[in-house]
Amino acid sequence: MRWGSWEEKVGGYVSVAEVQESQVVMLKNDSAHERLTQVIKQAPNREWIDQYLDLVKELIEFAELENDDHRLVLSLTQSGNFPVTINRRYVLSGFRKRKPLVGFIFPHDFEQLPALLTLAVPPEFSSHQYSPYSGETAEQAPYFLGFEGLPKELLTIEQKVAWKRAILSEVKRCQGSSYKKFHESIVYKAAVNISYRSSLLNEAFPEQHQLGWVVPNAEEGLSNETLYEKIFSELVYDWDDRSSPDNRRRVQFKIGWENATLQRRHYTDKTLNAVLTWNNLGYRFGTKLGHRSESEINTVYDFLAQRYSIKGAELTAASAARIFPDEVNSEETFREGAVRQVSVNAYERDPKARQKCIEYYGLDCSVCGFNFRKVFGQLGEGFIHVHHLRPISEIAAEYEVDPVKDLRPVCPNCHAMIHRRSPPLSIEEIKMLLEISDCDSAT
Repeated sequence: MRWGSWEEKVGGYVSVAEVQESQVVMLKNDSAHERLTQVIKQAPNREWIDQYLDLVKELIEFAELENDDHRLVLSLTQSGNFPVTINRRYVLSGFRKRKPLVGFIFPHDFEQLPALLTLAVPPEFSSHQYSPYSGETAEQAPYFLGFEGLPKELLTIEQKVAWKRAILSEVKRCQGSSYKKFHESIVYKAAVNISYRSSLLNEAFPEQHQLGWVVPNAEEGLSNETLYEKIFSELVYDWDDRSSPDNRRRVQFKIGWENATLQRRHYTDKTLNAVLTWNNLGYRFGTKLGHRSESEINTVYDFLAQRYSIKGAELTAASAARIFPDEVNSEETFREGAVRQVSVNAYERDPKARQKCIEYYGLDCSVCGFNFRKVFGQLGEGFIHVHHLRPISEIAAEYEVDPVKDLRPVCPNCHAMIHRRSPPLSIEEIKMLLEISDCDSAT
């Protein structure tokens, strides 16, 4: 099935480009911040728009698009939302008339497309297949489909991979958009700058702001890591009593944060100033940054975990290598959950679970197919990393690991790339990046 346009009007259909141009609001007399605040207020609620901005941030970082990239357009429209356009096509769009709707671009050859077409909501989004551009046939043009719900719950892993594949296709297709003049830098800032976003959402949803804390103007221009460092450096305490970072400390940090933002428990200055623990560190950051999504709280914890002193050497955001799980020898039995601190954070891997994973999948990398025995001979016999599909840092307690369901063999290179992002990329996402790289090399 194919829809020819975004909107219908007397006499026929108009293109998405024409509709986009007609919808963009250019209110020169109002500040960009004020206009964005008015649009944010039309979102279903604070949690919803926070998750939508997380998607925008994920898109920007995945596609490696800077604010001044000529292909990227983040605009404010008369319909009361801010879609993400790459070149001349929407790749993401959210909420219309306060309805919790999100639109995504998908490639024409995505195997789940027929099922998605039956689930899409045409009335507000006019879910459709785009008209082809130069070099595309009608069948090769991507689809834009809208769905209703919380942004982070709408797509499965496979669907998100397909969405990102379509995004990369648009990034590669052209070097610039004729609609760049409608780009709003303030929207980019709201997506990537946590301190500014917090201030913006506090202003737009004052009734949902638990603590009444607004980021001071002096801090709005700080990068996320600079802000975290600033907050940490201003802490007052007698001694640091934190244990080495692990999944248990992560849970303690989150509990402290929620105690602050949900006002479950009040920590006195005497308690906070006496000793620094992961729990009251979470409380301090929650007091400063207010209500944040779980992924953002994890990002703050990861930053502080990297900063934590290992063997007396302070790891800073600038000097610390990225921490990623690796295999270590373990005497424990068939359970996972504890984290040990070595030169990098090492997740305990039960050798029995590892062996059962290898027996089932073999020694080829699940991403690139590399086999150490085939390349290095006897030296590489039996060597491979084992990747846990569900990061143990997200698991609050020990659990029974399923070697076939939860583990995959991967080479060290692919394993490192999986953990270059937080949360880690999926094996499907890494495969897609590798396929795209191979296609680029062949052209």
